[in-house]
Amino acid sequence: SGPAVSSGTATAIDAGQAAATAITTALATQWDRIQQIFRPASSAVSAIDALVRPGGELIGTPGTRATIRELPGGLDAARELFSQLITGGTRLAARGYEGTLYRLPNGGTVGLRPTSAGGFPTIDINILGIDITKIKFQ
Repeated sequence: SGPAVSSGTATAIDAGQAAATAITTALATQWDRIQQIFRPASSAVSAIDALVRPGGELIGTPGTRATIRELPGGLDAARELFSQLITGGTRLAARGYEGTLYRLPNGGTVGLRPTSAGGFPTIDINILGIDITKIKFQ
């Protein structure tokens, strides 16, 4: 058998093991909370990605930059897509933004400007994980 352990040492070992168990349990609980926070964001990004990339293909036609897409339909089509993109969002009072701006549950923003510098209604997308930043409606 191994060396004798004094009762004081055994008590210290037991206390250390209890503390390690408590820390492990607390960390597991915190990890579960973190996953719950970010899971909705991930599913929200997936839903938005499905709208701007149906069937895996980017909507519309290429714009003047890789991050810009163009679609037909004017303001009516822009409003329709915008209403789908802002699901679960909160309207922001954004000073300096020439349109309607929403913060989404994932922390990103989506805005609709009835007219842009080019004259077309434009949806502005600022969402981590979404490649498109503007959708212009002709």
